[in-house]
Parts: sequence; C-alpha cells; structure tokens
Amino acid sequence: LLIPCTCWLVVTELKQTCAVCLEEFRSRDELGVCPCSHAFHKKCLLKWLEIRSVCPMCNKPICRLQPDPPQGAEGAQSPLEV
Repeated sequence: LLIPCTCWLVVTELKQTCAVCLEEFRSRDELGVCPCSHAFHKKCLLKWLEIRSVCPMCNKPICRLQPDPPQGAEGAQSPLEV
C-alpha cells in the first residue's frame, strides 16, 4: 500500500491541541499533517509513527516519513510502502 508522504507546516491558528501530547500548538510550531488532514507536533507524530502507521486521531493508514535528504539532494519525498 503506497501513501504519499506529507510535508511540515507552520501553525497559523492557535488554541488547537496536539492529540498525542495534549499540549496547545504555539505560533511557529512545526506540524506533521496526515493525509486525512489531522495535524500533530512534528516530533509527536514521528514518535507515534515509530510504533503505529495510522493517524493518532482516526486510525487511517499513513506512511512513515523518510529522513530529510542530505543537503544538495534534489527531489521531494517519495511514497513509502507500509
């Protein structure tokens, strides 16, 4: 099953909470957004994905993110098999 990897966003709306750590998002927090559009702190989502390959909110399957490419590498992240 191939699922496209997501990119990281900067939070724009405050007063929302990360469902993994239960802390509020703060301005400039890096977020991981699942294909189902649920958002979590980047670090929280990466830690979650070490254990499970599903969205922490709705349990829909999501891919594990590849590590950042080395500097100078071209191309976007590609889908991973789960």
